[in-house]
Amino acid sequence: MSTNANYKNVVLIVCSFFLGLVYMSLSSWAISVPELSAAFSLSSTAVMLGSGILIAGYAIGSFVQGRLMAKIGWRKIFNVVMSAFIVATFLIPLTKNYPVILILRFIQGWGLVVTITNTLVCGWFPSRQRGMASGILLGFIALGVAIGSLLTGFTTPLYGWQFNFYLLGGLTLAGMVLFNIFMKTPPDVIQGDVVLAESDPQFVIPPGKSIYSHPVMILLGLGMFCVFFNVYGMYSFVGNFFYSVGYDAAQVGLMGFWIGAIGFVSTPFGGWVGDNFVKKGVPPIKARAYSMAVVAFLIGGLGCILMPHLAPLNFNIAVLAALISGWGCPAANGPICSLPSDVFGAKRGGEAVGFILLIAGIGGVVSPILIPYIASVAGWAIGWYVTGASAFVGFIICLLIPTLTKAKASK
Repeated sequence: MSTNANYKNVVLIVCSFFLGLVYMSLSSWAISVPELSAAFSLSSTAVMLGSGILIAGYAIGSFVQGRLMAKIGWRKIFNVVMSAFIVATFLIPLTKNYPVILILRFIQGWGLVVTITNTLVCGWFPSRQRGMASGILLGFIALGVAIGSLLTGFTTPLYGWQFNFYLLGGLTLAGMVLFNIFMKTPPDVIQGDVVLAESDPQFVIPPGKSIYSHPVMILLGLGMFCVFFNVYGMYSFVGNFFYSVGYDAAQVGLMGFWIGAIGFVSTPFGGWVGDNFVKKGVPPIKARAYSMAVVAFLIGGLGCILMPHLAPLNFNIAVLAALISGWGCPAANGPICSLPSDVFGAKRGGEAVGFILLIAGIGGVVSPILIPYIASVAGWAIGWYVTGASAFVGFIICLLIPTLTKAKASK
């Protein structure tokens, strides 16, 4: 046996900062909408297709990465997809053909390595700490979007949209090198803070049965679909919305920062709430499902309903609306992505997360295109109502998840 109390925190820090770094590509695209529209003579809706294509690559890439990790190891997959991400990032500002840019955005999507980083973090943390650890990791998605929005809100008017991609490519290359230096493969299983030689995960289904057909997996996938529809849609079109209200690039960038920054707080909070119930003996399925129903989906739905009515009043009230909306659905990320490792074990947890993200990715592809279209024909209020509706559907799904299985409380 060997202790891992210190190194598991190194894993969390390195994975979190790297994930936040690659997610800056979402905000850099959203802030660049006006310049991209002018450069390629496209409508803002057509430009938002670039965000949807990125998430399509992310969804498909996550599933493939989950399938291959157990066969060839996470490191080989990580280096291949990140090398492709960096090359695509440097090529986008040099490309004059928009369809080719969309292909490069798809390749970038494979570099949003949530499956790999989440599997590494969940593999190093025990169940009683796993929800918050996964929440901190995925909270850096929101932080990356926040910092990217704030940064590109200033760099875009000064240097143009192309500069954002050169900056992102250079930073990601440095991050990739550091990731390979510091990261180690997780052990088979952790109990408390002790690494054991043999694995004995708590399955809620027989080990030989496919995880894809289990009802809990389907509902987790649909729940994450609601998260993607709400969060990735909002992160992608929120710049377009605030431009339409009358705010300038710096204000839009600041608004995007607050929407992302509050998600950085709410995401680990959602995991922390579930962990506390697990420590009290509540089965992880119930602890995580009920906690994210209240602290994530319910708040997210209410925030989206309020947004179109509060944002036009003045900038300060718009920030308040952004904080409420940005808090909501990100808080579901940690519980949803830590549950597969709770119920299937860390080894199969990566495969399960990949499957969840494949289903969820459909929401992330559709929302950035659908909501701006709805807004163009029916107004932004209706667009925000539809975004909020996905959160309320997620709330209902969370109430259903614990009814489908019985899971033992984590020891």
